[in-house]
Amino acid sequence: MPSDDTHLGNAIVGQMRKDEIRAVVPLARDDLWGNDLINTTANSLNSECGVMLNPIKYSPNTKDFTKAFADLRTGLRDAMEQYGNGSIAVYLIAFDEAKNILSQASGDPVLSSVRWYGSDPSEVLIQQDERAAQFANKVRFIYPTFGQENSTVYRKISEEVRHRYGIDMISYAINDYDAAWLVAYTYLVAGSDDPATFRKMLPIFAKTYRGYSGDAVLNDAGDRAFAIYTFWSLKASNGTLQYKPVSKYVFNPYEGAYWSHVEDSA
Repeated sequence: MPSDDTHLGNAIVGQMRKDEIRAVVPLARDDLWGNDLINTTANSLNSECGVMLNPIKYSPNTKDFTKAFADLRTGLRDAMEQYGNGSIAVYLIAFDEAKNILSQASGDPVLSSVRWYGSDPSEVLIQQDERAAQFANKVRFIYPTFGQENSTVYRKISEEVRHRYGIDMISYAINDYDAAWLVAYTYLVAGSDDPATFRKMLPIFAKTYRGYSGDAVLNDAGDRAFAIYTFWSLKASNGTLQYKPVSKYVFNPYEGAYWSHVEDSA
């Protein structure tokens, strides 16, 4: 139950503007999600007087990013001449491969000279690769998670998952949990397994459902109407790199968008 990518585009651009980024070079998966997010983010940048430069795209099956990095270096050098290093950023639109991308980019002087931003909660996996984590720290990499990830309940569940299975939980897992209960409750309330009845009842019941990931109200397209994105960055803490919350973007369909205070749980 994520929100539509319009809110993600607005959130990431809002964070970039807070960081005084003017020009963005996307490094993106060449698939439906990647291309849609490029377009959504470009529209948001345009409305904020920012600029999206030519995106560098790669096949989702790519393992060696040498060619993509060569194109990215060219794009960054051109951007530096016009905008200067301090106002340029790479926007990494990737899933699990983000860890390999940052690891392979480690040590490159051009790629290391600008800020990097991420787009997906799976980027929590970057911490599992030493080279990727060090590069992320150097370029002040920031990525978003969806939902109430910095809440007490989420942290408790995440710590339990890490203790039992030795892995970091991606924030969408809480979405999936809430979605399963929403489907179950809707089925029970509808009292029927007729698909048409279920489709009619789902948005009605969703208006009253508030799960661990937040309010489940749906918009006309069937996406979540509310959007909460917490931005995270790897920072040194007691000799190790730990994720720390940077900011929180909230979209409320009744009140609009705003930035909320975040607390460091450490």
